[in-house]
Amino acid sequence: MNFTGLAFIALAPLCSAAFASDGSDVLNAMVSNCITPLESKTRLGDTLARADAAMETRLLDGRLGRVFRTANPKVVVLVHDSGTTCEVMGLGIAIAEFAVSLDAWLDVDPNFAIDAGANMPAQGQGGASIAGAMPEGDFVQAFIQTLAEAGFIGINVSRVADSEAPKAMLAQ
Repeated sequence: MNFTGLAFIALAPLCSAAFASDGSDVLNAMVSNCITPLESKTRLGDTLARADAAMETRLLDGRLGRVFRTANPKVVVLVHDSGTTCEVMGLGIAIAEFAVSLDAWLDVDPNFAIDAGANMPAQGQGGASIAGAMPEGDFVQAFIQTLAEAGFIGINVSRVADSEAPKAMLAQ
């Protein structure tokens, strides 16, 4: 098991029934269905049910990939055919719930860092970037966009061979 998987297990008590939220479901989708498979170089989306063709066509909007549903109907995972990029989309999500879950995860996973300019406000647009270094020298990086009024969270997660952004975040 990789460090992110261990960190997510350590975070699981925070996401118990008493603390479960749509925000923690978005975090779970990002970690379990994007970050962990990208770290281990395993197939993305294998643990989820595929969305129907109409939803897939609408959400992919011409991109090549597949769309998967999570247990939470507000959260979907888009897997690009490249095998190195994955997206999580949440709609109707309280941004503050996601921010709390993300902070808790980052507190227990020392391999990932968030950019110094992270801002996910209760109103308006916001965003953040997170990054982690892989033992092989690659990076997993995620770009998070939020729009509070719509309760929208969009996360694009990729594994990249080299990138200045993760290097800068991890050197903070």
